[in-house]
Amino acid sequence: MNINYKRLIILFLLFAGTLDAQFSGLYAPANWGTVAVNSDGQTNAAGAPTSISMTSGDNFSGLPGTNDYTISVPVTGLLTFSWTYSTVDGPFYDYPQFGVNGNISVVNGFNMGGNTTQSGSQPCIPVNQGDIFRFRMYTSDNVVGPATCVFSNFAFSTPNLTITPANPSVCPGGTISLTASGGSNYSWSGGISNGVPFTPTGSGTYTVSTGTGSCITTKTVFVTYNPPLSITGPSSNICSNSSATLIANGGTTYSWSTGQVSPSIIVNPSNITTYTVFGISNAGCNTQGVKTVTVDYTPTVTAISSNTTNGSCPNSPLTLTGQGATTYSWTGGVTNIVPFTPTISNTYVVTGSNACGSATAAISVSIHPIPLITASVNNPTVCSGSSVILNGGGGISYTWTPGVPNNVAFIPGSTFNYTVKGTSALGCTASAVQGITVLITPTLAPVATPTAICFGSTATLSASGATGYTWTPGSNPNTPTIAVSPPIPTTYTVTRTNGPCASTSTVNLVVYPLPLVNASATPSQICSGTGVNIVVVGPVTQTVFPPGFTAANFTVYPNNSVTYTVVGSNGNCTLSAIVPIVVNPSPLISITSSTNTVCEGQSISLTANGTGPLTYTWQPMNSNNLTEVVTPLTTTIITLSATNSFSCVSTVNQLLIVNPTPNMSLNSSIPFACEGQGATIAVTNPSNNIIYTWNTGSVGTSIQVNPIVTTTYFASGTNTQTGCQNSNSLTLSVFISTFSVVSPTAICKGTTATLTASGPATSYTWTVPGAVVAPSVAVTPLNNVTYYVTGSNGSCSSTQTLPIIVNPLPNVTASVAKSQICKFEIATITGNGATTYSWNTGAATQV
Repeated sequence: MNINYKRLIILFLLFAGTLDAQFSGLYAPANWGTVAVNSDGQTNAAGAPTSISMTSGDNFSGLPGTNDYTISVPVTGLLTFSWTYSTVDGPFYDYPQFGVNGNISVVNGFNMGGNTTQSGSQPCIPVNQGDIFRFRMYTSDNVVGPATCVFSNFAFSTPNLTITPANPSVCPGGTISLTASGGSNYSWSGGISNGVPFTPTGSGTYTVSTGTGSCITTKTVFVTYNPPLSITGPSSNICSNSSATLIANGGTTYSWSTGQVSPSIIVNPSNITTYTVFGISNAGCNTQGVKTVTVDYTPTVTAISSNTTNGSCPNSPLTLTGQGATTYSWTGGVTNIVPFTPTISNTYVVTGSNACGSATAAISVSIHPIPLITASVNNPTVCSGSSVILNGGGGISYTWTPGVPNNVAFIPGSTFNYTVKGTSALGCTASAVQGITVLITPTLAPVATPTAICFGSTATLSASGATGYTWTPGSNPNTPTIAVSPPIPTTYTVTRTNGPCASTSTVNLVVYPLPLVNASATPSQICSGTGVNIVVVGPVTQTVFPPGFTAANFTVYPNNSVTYTVVGSNGNCTLSAIVPIVVNPSPLISITSSTNTVCEGQSISLTANGTGPLTYTWQPMNSNNLTEVVTPLTTTIITLSATNSFSCVSTVNQLLIVNPTPNMSLNSSIPFACEGQGATIAVTNPSNNIIYTWNTGSVGTSIQVNPIVTTTYFASGTNTQTGCQNSNSLTLSVFISTFSVVSPTAICKGTTATLTASGPATSYTWTVPGAVVAPSVAVTPLNNVTYYVTGSNGSCSSTQTLPIIVNPLPNVTASVAKSQICKFEIATITGNGATTYSWNTGAATQV
């Protein structure tokens, strides 16, 4: 069985309460929310209720970011879950966390330096109702690639721990057992066990804990202890032949050990006596109370001294103590148990008192004489190493300072004044002083510094502790120090004198032969930072300065011209060989960048800096200019190389961070608008860390517009973290309802008129028989009529009216006064029934 499922089964058995398994019920995805801070990480709940998947951020900002999946805890209880993690980056850069309120922790078992795929399970997490619980994917850099973590086996449990009895109480001396249920592995405070009787001695709160690890649940119960009967009586001792009143409390019935049954009794004890009352307490317990009455008597007083001889040496403190009473008063200005220094012999009286009376006692104190102490020595002046005997006199015991024995030979270390403290038979002391002069016998052996030398070197021979010195072999008598340089090992002797005290010692000086050593370097001239091979021929061991190599063949990388000293050793002596190396300087170069961070599409000016005549090469541009202007598309490393007159080359890198510009793709809720129709202009796939500003003055991911004419809208986006900007525009076409119509306003009956509409519409519909759809239509109305035309552009349309007047045809007649005339006679013909006339003669008048 999978270990995670085992954990869930154990938790279910430990907490027999409500269990919400997986992402369902109160923990269904609909009750969670997502919060991202500088992160484009995603949370995918498609796997619910079994699991949810989260990714970390990867927005190339180079800055930390978090992607959270949060819920407000609906019920107090315990949470647990499993996790499976994978990444293309190192686990250190992107990792899963969880948190309760502001406390964030890495998931249990996650290894920052571990594999790119990991898994584990989280022990119980206690949560309270209203806490904010979150899963979090953290990224430290937002680059290289996101990490993914699948959270599964999510479980929530509410413990159901109960205690029986719920309101326990107990009589004095009685037992009770507390039993917890609804869990396992119960642990009680107060040293009790689950369901095992115990005897409380007072009221108190008991706490039971159940569970394991961090899944611990507790519950408390208060045990009421019904107190026994109590007896009030005298608060202090009573005197003999006095009475005391004892009163029983806390009961409903009383029975005294004296045989009385009243709540209070009067007693006359002759000595200390314990009284017991039996009865039923107010809580119904069969119990008892106890009271001890102590009897005091008139005191019997004694006096004692700190000195058992009842005397005191002069100027010595003494303590007098009275006993047998509660307070004491002494004669002679003495305070009980307080040291004082008596000056004369005297008798002191103490009066001791208690609540029942007083008595006295006396003690005599005498002053003892001081002894006369003497000090002597058998030889007051000796050479060092010789013994002497010190003697004290005038007492019965002696102590010397410093601690030497009395009348026993010892060897003094140096000239010193010794003090003896003598004690008399009465315990008094006095002191005397005896001096001893010690002449030093030289004993320190001579030393050679150093004890061994190489051929040709010098050693110093030193002796000390004397006033006179004689060296052999040597030519410098009576000096404590001589310098010698023998060609072979030699033994030297020194005789030291200090007055009559003298001694002779020797010192050996070892002389070693010198080794042979040779060293060479290949090549002997280099650029700084490159290697030189040094070969040493000679002794088995060599040491190089600088930098302290020990090898027969090694490589060094000096930055400046240097001379290496190879010190060869034969185990005792050393010899040096010099290896000079000429180091030509490598160019000291740097790159000055107008900026290290730009937005996509921006340019950066890079300038090479260095001392001396240098030849520069830029990569990947492969150019030799002093200054380069680059426009990187992505984060890029630019490399600058420089070569000086010594043909030495140095290289430096410059990291250019390119932040992407905000996505500024715009869309409209409608492809075009009717006149007066509202529309939403929005940024496609907006980002949380972008501030969008419109030319309308609005700020946000979208705007509401209601254009009356075709309008172009502009939006600019600014990344709040990188400052990168981008802009775009969208033109929203507006169908204007006004369009033009060309038609005659009046026609003659029987004639045809052409009606023509033109303008922004894409189609026109005429209210003529058959509802013609065309820009133009021909009509032949017989009477005055109004035509309607509707212009449409998609869902937009408008209608115009076209009234046409139909004029009737005129009834034209012609009349003549004489229908028959003579040749050459003029006849007048008159037209009627019209307003204008046209004759076949070409005339255009009525007559």
